[in-house]
Amino acid sequence: MSATLEPQRRHAIRARAIRYVRSKFGNVADLPGEVISVVWVTAFRGIETAVAVEEAGGQSGLLKNKLLGEGSLVRDLEVATEKMTHFDQDDFNHSVRHVPCRSQVVRDV
Repeated sequence: MSATLEPQRRHAIRARAIRYVRSKFGNVADLPGEVISVVWVTAFRGIETAVAVEEAGGQSGLLKNKLLGEGSLVRDLEVATEKMTHFDQDDFNHSVRHVPCRSQVVRDV
């Protein structure tokens, strides 16, 4: 991939990740910083993997990677999918809103 395309690719992935996180959680500003970091990294890496699959040719690219390559793209997609399915669980969104932030825990001690 060319060096000039990389910033555009990262920007597109970032924009998709922002839309995804907002669609799942709405405004994340009231979440603890640690939770925001985990949600953001999980969403960004998952969408980055999805873009890599798209760039490889979608389903045919996955099959080719599995049969002729080392199969890492298939494993990466499975891991990303598994991590992101936790965002769809009803209790996940409810529970992350009730995780105390680090400053609150230190203050309570």
